[in-house]
Amino acid sequence: MSADFLLRVKADLATLRAADPGFDVFGSAAHRYELLAPARDDHLAAFEAAHGIALPSAYRRFLRELGNGGAGPHYGLFPLGLWDGGGQGLEPWGEYGAGVLREPFPHSTPWNLPDDRFMPPDLDDVDAEEAWQTALDAEYFDRSLVAGAFPIAHHGCAHRNLLVVTGPHRGEVWLDARASHEGIAPEVDAQGRRRTFETWYLDWLRASLATVSG
Repeated sequence: MSADFLLRVKADLATLRAADPGFDVFGSAAHRYELLAPARDDHLAAFEAAHGIALPSAYRRFLRELGNGGAGPHYGLFPLGLWDGGGQGLEPWGEYGAGVLREPFPHSTPWNLPDDRFMPPDLDDVDAEEAWQTALDAEYFDRSLVAGAFPIAHHGCAHRNLLVVTGPHRGEVWLDARASHEGIAPEVDAQGRRRTFETWYLDWLRASLATVSG
């Protein structure tokens, strides 16, 4: 983590609160540029012990020193261990929200099923069509595809950012766009460099400030 990351976040969020009272930046009306209360050390340690992982250092410091969720890209950061999967507010991940965190993240490059896998075959009846769709969903949304990662933010339309916590890509932020059959891919900057939690968050601050100043 860069030395001034936490100071930069505090300063830029204060600037955004003052410069964007109408919440013109996408998603800002949901979080209003406010962070939730920081996470306690014992809460973070218990989470890590329960899942057999160590949180990436920049993300862990953010939770402990700035806030456990709130202001951030898109509709804001989820509190640790929660997401909006049921559509009725925040809730624990349960069976579907995250992979098994102690297992390594399985991707190194963008992943999706072949296009023809999404094309339904000619089927004779509704039951057969439902069976085909059920089989596709079971394959496409299998938890093993997001092992070693968990959701940290919601774009809208059930697209979510994942933070990788296990394996060679630990610390990177990826996009899970399977809800629109667009697969799972790393977040990259304008130069094609992989975004870590720190660079992903700072890029959002930079883009938001450009929006309100421009």
